[in-house]
Amino acid sequence: MSPPPLTRLSGLLEIGADPAPERIREQCEGLRSAGCVDAYLGDLFLEYLPFPAAPDPGRLVFQEDGGFLCFRPESTYGMIRAVIREEGLTVQSAHYNQMLPPPGGWPAEWLFRYHERMLDIAAEMGLQRVTTHPGWMFGSAMEAHTGEAARAFQRNEISMTHLNRAAFEAYGGDEQVWLDSIALYRWLCGKAAAHGITITIETAISEWYDLTLHARRMVDFCAEVGAENLGICVDSGHCHLNGIDPAAVIRICGGLMRETHFHDNHGERDEHNPLGEGTVNWPAIVQALRDIDYEGLITFEQRDHQTNSTRWRKFTDR
Repeated sequence: MSPPPLTRLSGLLEIGADPAPERIREQCEGLRSAGCVDAYLGDLFLEYLPFPAAPDPGRLVFQEDGGFLCFRPESTYGMIRAVIREEGLTVQSAHYNQMLPPPGGWPAEWLFRYHERMLDIAAEMGLQRVTTHPGWMFGSAMEAHTGEAARAFQRNEISMTHLNRAAFEAYGGDEQVWLDSIALYRWLCGKAAAHGITITIETAISEWYDLTLHARRMVDFCAEVGAENLGICVDSGHCHLNGIDPAAVIRICGGLMRETHFHDNHGERDEHNPLGEGTVNWPAIVQALRDIDYEGLITFEQRDHQTNSTRWRKFTDR
């Protein structure tokens, strides 16, 4: 018999810059003790190597002003997969990295090779879904692409949100990002389908507010891509921070909703608090999930697993 809806829980597992088996095993034990059945991998695919590191050319993805974005060593992916399985957890989903090339870089042959490798890794890990930030560009923090905004960001004078807006405008604004993203997601979903992987786009992310703050436009985006394996990840904290009701978003997304990123805040900044330590209306979210007959995992993008699972069960028991 299948477990009741909304009771299958997943929690964030972070690999970090030092992916030691003991650290991953400890996180898995915390997930299991809280009643989670799955680990959501927040930083699976890439690592950052600052200068003067000399990365293996076979792992190099992109050179930034201060270092290199690289795939992790093959042995690391195998170790992560083995430890999680040994701990009795599934690993259904992971956070996917940059989508588009730097401004002025479309189309780019290297970008499609990068995405193919990302999907190969996802398949090797046994993932069913990857969560993307549409509009996320390589090189956003580089002076060559965003000029003074990049310099101000490096001086900690502006936020990542402001930097993303500068990159968005340098790319050509909403119309150009829409055109290139439709083409990319059609291609990406076709490649992902061969692995049985669903692509999700996340709500309320600063890389493309013109799309992701508007649930109906996200539904239209999915329709224009026209791929059955494209869906939406509803991030409660990002919605709430931007004055958007997550429950209303869930109802608009309906059957397109394939993933949750649940965490709390007080509506002022992205605190990523445990459930109940903020002003998100969790009973309303539970009711919205029931209204659309959501049957997927409930994923908490926050690492206080015991608090999240305990409070979630109280909300769902009402």
